[in-house]
Amino acid sequence: MKQFKKILGNVNTLTLIISLVFALIAFIFANPLLEMMGGSGEALSMGVSYFRVTLFGSIFVIYGLGSNMIIRGEGKMKLAAVIMGVGLLFNIVSNYILIALLGFGVEGAAWGTNIGMLVYAILGFVYFAKGKVSFKSNPFAFNFDRDILKTIIRYSTIPFNYFLRNDVLPSY
Repeated sequence: MKQFKKILGNVNTLTLIISLVFALIAFIFANPLLEMMGGSGEALSMGVSYFRVTLFGSIFVIYGLGSNMIIRGEGKMKLAAVIMGVGLLFNIVSNYILIALLGFGVEGAAWGTNIGMLVYAILGFVYFAKGKVSFKSNPFAFNFDRDILKTIIRYSTIPFNYFLRNDVLPSY
């Protein structure tokens, strides 16, 4: 049971490290990354602009996904779907306001995505903060337990490898 208390702290640590490292690398190499995906001309320019703005919200995306997977792992699929849906609704409404009403264009769409992901992450955080989770947790904790981190990374690389093999590599 002691290990369960450390899970969320390790998820928080991984979220922070991974989002900062990947966001920094992606920000620096945004142009060549999008060129590799077929971007060119004005679409490339707009894509880089959108991509770089959304990288500021990457910590919310990663934390939201991580917390949502823990909620699903507890068997609370409906709650996980509702949390995801509320974040999506905020994304849609934010996009409308920022693009259609305020005229922020592509950057507005990116900031709308960040707002939706922020709400998504906050709802996951609130779930843990209110003690609704089936194990004792501290959503403010940051732990570094090698065994737990290895397990989290091992299980999270399975879907990532599946994605690479089935979605990314066949396109080349």
